[in-house]
Amino acid sequence: MPKKADTPKPPVSSKTYKLADLPDFERIPTGMAAMDLFTSGGIPLGTNSLFSGAPSSGKTVTVTAALANYLRRFPKSKCLYINADNKLTKDGLALRQGDGSRVETIYPDTAEDAEDVVLNTADKRKDVGIVIIDSLASLTSDKEVLGGDEMGVLAKAHNKFIRKFTAVQVRRAVSTHPLTLWIINQERRTIGLYATRYVPGGTQQTFQAALWVEFDKADNHIDKKTQIPIADTFRYHFRKNEGGAKGWSGETRMATTPHGHWRVGDFIDHEFTFLWAKRLGLLRLRKDQGYQSKDKIQYQEDWIAEWENTPETYHNLKIELTQAFIAWRKSELQAKFLSGTEESADSAPAISEEASNAA
Repeated sequence: MPKKADTPKPPVSSKTYKLADLPDFERIPTGMAAMDLFTSGGIPLGTNSLFSGAPSSGKTVTVTAALANYLRRFPKSKCLYINADNKLTKDGLALRQGDGSRVETIYPDTAEDAEDVVLNTADKRKDVGIVIIDSLASLTSDKEVLGGDEMGVLAKAHNKFIRKFTAVQVRRAVSTHPLTLWIINQERRTIGLYATRYVPGGTQQTFQAALWVEFDKADNHIDKKTQIPIADTFRYHFRKNEGGAKGWSGETRMATTPHGHWRVGDFIDHEFTFLWAKRLGLLRLRKDQGYQSKDKIQYQEDWIAEWENTPETYHNLKIELTQAFIAWRKSELQAKFLSGTEESADSAPAISEEASNAA
């Protein structure tokens, strides 16, 4: 009698991961409340990020703020800055308490010169942990300098450079401090019936980016008494945001002249911070101080006045706010994708009743 064939075992299902278990990038905060919230902590390290937009829309300011935080967190690491637009200044970095002596600035003649220096430095020097190109659109190819008429030369060169740089990043990630690339680029805009905006320099810069933020210049703010411009507002939209809130938009006001509590270059984002801190349950109504629920405007103004006098407290709140926002987003996503399972009820982070009602 022939032996009965064994009943095949059902395939083992693949492991289901919670959002909280998934790996994420280490991030460098910019200090802008909206930017750090929507990116789940700041600009990611060990990968590429792209900052595109119109001229004077806050791209270099944002990168400079993050660079200063990077230099403070990693006191032995250096930055290679391709300063094609001559935007970065020692004063601007010193304003944010960044060590300018660890920023090596290069003023390249051509795109090929800049990219050769970057690749050689990234491959051979382990003390350089971050490379910044400002801006990609300002670099000119050798063939353009010599009068060549070949189309797409710069885009091809940039695509090839980013592929090579990514290979160096992979090698560096295995053994030493991760290598990070931040690209600033000027958008081009067509005018006509169907106006479009595009980023020159090839598709690899967007394909390889873990973070892509578009900036736009918004309005400026005039002092009513002196009629002097005191602040600019710029808006940003997250086109690509691995581990963050893709498709979200925010805006930040930046002081342009000293005015009251504000210094040039300060981010004025107290109102945004107040609204999200209240929504996530980090601020409690101070009933013992005579506040009533109807005193919303006075309540907000008092918080802001307190933060202006205690900037360290305000800084710590923004760190706490980012952590609470990430937990809130994870609980939202788990409820959406794991609804109906036991896991969704147990694994979602606890948020306050106030935050639940606001969400």
